[in-house]
Amino acid sequence: MVQKKSAGKPRRAASARSAKKGGAPKRPSQKRAGQARSRGTASGKTGGDLLQRLFVGGMRLAMVCVGIFGVGLILGLYFSQTPPVASLALEEGPAATPGNEPPYRLVSPPSSTPALKPLPAPPVPQVAEVKPEVSTPLVPAIEPTPDRQIAARPDAEPKTPAVVSTEPPSVKTAGKPDLVPEPMLGWQEYAVAVNASPEKPWIAIVLDDVGVHRSNAWRAIELPAPLTLAFMTYAGDLPKMTAQARRQGHELMVHFPMEPQNVEKNNPGENALLLDLPRPEIERRLDWGLSRFDGFVGLNNHMGSRYTEDAEALRPVMTALKERGLLFLDSRTSAQSVAGRVARQEGLPVLVRDVFLDHEPTAEFVTQQLAELEAVALRKGYAIGIGHPQPYTMEVLERWLASARSRGFEIVPLTAILKRRGELG
Repeated sequence: MVQKKSAGKPRRAASARSAKKGGAPKRPSQKRAGQARSRGTASGKTGGDLLQRLFVGGMRLAMVCVGIFGVGLILGLYFSQTPPVASLALEEGPAATPGNEPPYRLVSPPSSTPALKPLPAPPVPQVAEVKPEVSTPLVPAIEPTPDRQIAARPDAEPKTPAVVSTEPPSVKTAGKPDLVPEPMLGWQEYAVAVNASPEKPWIAIVLDDVGVHRSNAWRAIELPAPLTLAFMTYAGDLPKMTAQARRQGHELMVHFPMEPQNVEKNNPGENALLLDLPRPEIERRLDWGLSRFDGFVGLNNHMGSRYTEDAEALRPVMTALKERGLLFLDSRTSAQSVAGRVARQEGLPVLVRDVFLDHEPTAEFVTQQLAELEAVALRKGYAIGIGHPQPYTMEVLERWLASARSRGFEIVPLTAILKRRGELG
């Protein structure tokens, strides 16, 4: 009995140790059941993943299809409402009636496609017209430039009043309407207008050195107009004398002293133009002389037999005259004068003396020279004579002026000769 108890104790101890390590020993049937459950769990997980992937893929495909359909729908609406007109022409049919509008029919354009009619512009709000004669004065119309001027019927009435030209009739440009006067040059602004017959010979009398001797100057101013009086730059009381001369109807010139051939014996006077002067001094003297009075049409030379032979020395003179819009009269104190040629090169209007009247101080010589002047006028159609306000000269001139018109001559200012010469070519 004692031996049996001791033998059972080891078996229970071994079972207890086995239970502590791995639990109760499994039977074969239990082991197979556990393996089957493990396989079922794994297969369930695989099937769920496959369904999830199919669902996500289907949703993505559906979204792509919806996007493509939407883009196609938008493009279709756009092109269905805006038919191309660059390569297809719209065939015109009978006018549509409400409720029976025919659809557009697109056809291929013919070989020469007619221009499509432009779509009508949207209506513009109408603004009430302002009557110029009631509320606001008209602004004078500006003359259009030649390349934009629209031809009008000869009998068309102007819609706006023409601007009254301030240009004297003697300096108007033929053939141009008087809508906008052209800018006037200095010689045009101060030119004395005359009514002279173009069928008669014209004579212009120029008196130089006016103002040097006061009494002679005032006598010259009282001579019958229109004469051309060239006032010396260094004479006194010039504004008063020149203003009176213009009131009398005479035309004015600036008589500018220039260097003669023998300057030691022939003093040209104050602020004369000399060849050895630097150009700044020449320009200063020109500014001084051309500012002594106003209302003159140009300049002519006093003495200057040497200065007028030098082309380079003359260029500052012509530049100053061109800037002021003045003319140049060559007194021709030298047969080799180039003043007229230089003035033409600079674009100035130029005149040249024809006859000296009194370089011999006798009344008989003045009378003889006036006869020569008449002969030149009859030959050319016009003539320019230069004299001085000497007593003997003015005495002869008074008698000659009283009879010249009755003998068929027109006495005109210097600028009239310039205009006539242009008309005669």
